[in-house]
Amino acid sequence: MKKHFPVFALVLAVLALGAVSCKKDGQNKFSPKSIEDFNGTVWTSDGDHTVLSFLDWGTRIYNNIGGKITLQYRTLNEKVSFTDGAIWIDGGTNEFNDAALPGKLMGKLVGQSLHFFICDSEWTPASDEADVLHLKRNFDLSSLKFANSFVPHGVDLGELSTQSGVKTHVVWAEWNLGAKAEKEVGLFYAWGEIEPKPICSPDNHLYKDNPDELPAERDAVSVRFGSFWRMPSRDEFSALLNTRDDDNFSWTWEEGNVPGWRITRTAATPSYLQGNSIFLPCAGYVGEDGHAGYYGWYWTSTSHYAASLGSSEEVEDIGVEIEDPYYGQCIRPVYDPL
Repeated sequence: MKKHFPVFALVLAVLALGAVSCKKDGQNKFSPKSIEDFNGTVWTSDGDHTVLSFLDWGTRIYNNIGGKITLQYRTLNEKVSFTDGAIWIDGGTNEFNDAALPGKLMGKLVGQSLHFFICDSEWTPASDEADVLHLKRNFDLSSLKFANSFVPHGVDLGELSTQSGVKTHVVWAEWNLGAKAEKEVGLFYAWGEIEPKPICSPDNHLYKDNPDELPAERDAVSVRFGSFWRMPSRDEFSALLNTRDDDNFSWTWEEGNVPGWRITRTAATPSYLQGNSIFLPCAGYVGEDGHAGYYGWYWTSTSHYAASLGSSEEVEDIGVEIEDPYYGQCIRPVYDPL
């Protein structure tokens, strides 16, 4: 039951979202003077979209194919430059491995078209041919499946176990679906719905099916990030919450604008897992009167089960239980370790 308390490559592709603000000259043409001018620009090719963003902490490219992110690229530093119509990068890494990449030409602006070079796994152009992307003006970024969401990093806490002894092992996202950092709340979703709503009620709940496990097309994480990421199951979240009584973990309540629990692996074999941690904001839920509550509520992919996270004074309310599916709740993505 809810507690009602008012509160508070490929085309070298895949870089992160940002404000859509294509800078154009008096002739309504894209005329960048620096790499920052590309921030938030949207480019099209055969109906697919690529979004370029250059953030304070690095560079990302998202490529949207069929409504899903297929690959993501990010730099390890800010050494991306725009010179004589060309975008250069000094180094970086693929999002899902730590291999360093040498400096290469990313692409070149030719008129109003961006020529992205196809590279092999060593980041060497496979040929002189380039994929041609065209500037998309007046594009509504919110129509993209991954709008307002950044693909998070993964945190491996190792193999976990439920109270009944079920073993699980998934890699947990560093932040919630729809967030950009661990202490941001993210977005609130009703169970089985793939778009957030400001008001969540029985009357506007759109997903009436009740499968044992959500199919990929009704999993908000899979829809936004692709099949690599998904929502955690009931057992996977139960195993995570069961670490509260595990000597190999510590649970620390952190106050702030968004309070919540930090779960840290304090001892582990292999040792590289030691010190890994995730932060779970406790930010309430969205119901018929909008946002309410101060517990942490997180949906699982298992039929109508949600994780409940009480505060440091209400740890007895930490567990996984059945909830009304129309409630808007946070989602913490996971993926299976390779």
